Amino acid sequence: MAVAAKDLRIAALALFVVVGSLTLDGCVSMMRGYVSSPTAEGGSIKSETELCVRIKSLDLCAKSAAVPDQFHLFFLGLYAGIPVPLLPMPYGIYEYFSPPEKKAVDEEIVLRLLDNNEKFSFDPMKVVLKKMDQGTLTPSKFECAVDELGYQRKFTSASEIPDTKGIYCRLTFDSHDWDFDLLVGGIETKKGPLDAPLIHFKRGIEQSWTLTT
Repeated sequence: MAVAAKDLRIAALALFVVVGSLTLDGCVSMMRGYVSSPTAEGGSIKSETELCVRIKSLDLCAKSAAVPDQFHLFFLGLYAGIPVPLLPMPYGIYEYFSPPEKKAVDEEIVLRLLDNNEKFSFDPMKVVLKKMDQGTLTPSKFECAVDELGYQRKFTSASEIPDTKGIYCRLTFDSHDWDFDLLVGGIETKKGPLDAPLIHFKRGIEQSWTLTT
């Protein structure tokens, strides 16, 4: 969830003061990453980057797996109780408060589909990424894996993927946008196609603090 830069500065300053007063010769590291967080009608959020929905008896989970841009800051708690920044890296504190406009890598979507009741077919090339400027993209490449008789078979061609009760796919799109919609088409059972809800991805934040002495 995006937070105003001013509020971040105030929160960070307050935390630095508290940490500085509690640590004598320790190091506080702060990591922050920007991610694309999913939401969908009827969806269950598993993490900042993954969401699952139930379509009849089929469970569909979608995750943005594009490596986020991360910024690391290190601080030392002095005896005087004043935290001093030792080494901002790799891009520095100014980019910490100013998130990049685009991702540094192509978008990667991980899909997991599981149906314990019946087999289904899946065509990854019918998954569509809808950009905020109304443009649409299909995968530039993909790799899917199906478990069969205790071993895993991998596929890079939609025509080779067999009917299955479970499949794992990694799809790459020529997009560096944080915000986009994903329409997962291409799922079909003997009774006909399954319509998945539109999944909305918006830029979110993952961050953590680590204290060492």
